[in-house]
Amino acid sequence: MIAAQKEVDVIYGQDIGIAETESVYTNELYMFEYLGHTVFEGGYVVCSRQNMPAINSFPFIQQGVVGTKAIHYSTDGLQFFGLSYKDTDIPEILSSDLPDYNLQYEFAYTALQTEKITLNGKYSFTFYGFFLPDHPKAVREVKYRERIALAYENIRKEARKTAPVKSLHIKKEFDPPYSSPSFSRDKINALYPERKLEE
Repeated sequence: MIAAQKEVDVIYGQDIGIAETESVYTNELYMFEYLGHTVFEGGYVVCSRQNMPAINSFPFIQQGVVGTKAIHYSTDGLQFFGLSYKDTDIPEILSSDLPDYNLQYEFAYTALQTEKITLNGKYSFTFYGFFLPDHPKAVREVKYRERIALAYENIRKEARKTAPVKSLHIKKEFDPPYSSPSFSRDKINALYPERKLEE
């Protein structure tokens, strides 16, 4: 819940790995190659399915927002963090909107961006992730909306006590992350004047 009087949007990001734990921990990038994203419009919803069977099943996650609309999305960490993140430690997407196209490299990082909300008092909405351990068929449409809406309403009705939490601070010995210096084209050519294979 956000309390203020200004226009804001919210970006939700999730680094997803939905295959069995051992596979994700052992070779996350390889598993991401077989993670298919299907994006649906009308308030964006991102459905991700592990297309290579994981222990004879096809894990699935559907991500969206209830209480407002997602008007932008992305599906890969490169879209979200960008190349400059290595030097700045700031995701590039924080200075623009999510790009609204499905990119599937080896960094399955999904993100949703809400429409702009003019706050006048309090406003409440919830991002969700709906997981199924097995989704045997390819994703063709958004499902489970009624189950998600019912769960959302049940949570809203519950009497919950909330309290502010203390701010977290990274220890000085861990901040900032080390970033190796970038090589210029001249430096690369000087170090490697002859190259047979280059990506």
